[in-house]
Amino acid sequence: MNQYWRETVCFICGVFIGSGAMLWLMVEVYEGKPKTQPVISVGIGDKECYWKEEQKRSDLETQIKTLNAKIDANYTQQVQRQKEVRFKTDKLELAKQVHDTQLVTAQEGADHIRQMAQELGITKMKVR
Repeated sequence: MNQYWRETVCFICGVFIGSGAMLWLMVEVYEGKPKTQPVISVGIGDKECYWKEEQKRSDLETQIKTLNAKIDANYTQQVQRQKEVRFKTDKLELAKQVHDTQLVTAQEGADHIRQMAQELGITKMKVR
């Protein structure tokens, strides 16, 4: 047999054998067996691990609840402070208006006294 034909036959046989092996692997190994699942053995150490995980989860939930309570308290406190600031600002504005009114009234009174003194001919006044 010629060298060319021998190589061609070997190649074709190799292809058939390789494809047969791949088909066997796919059917028997991958699809014939179920996928392995992780096995959890129950023992004293595992119960402790499970308990520790539950403890961590409950600690996290407690921390989250505590933080949420702090956030709510801070929000309530900020709202209260805003109300107090508004009240004080309104009170200061009212006091300023009253002060301005009193100042205007005092200036008008002083002007009236000066006018009366001028009408009476008093040039100099001494305040005690």
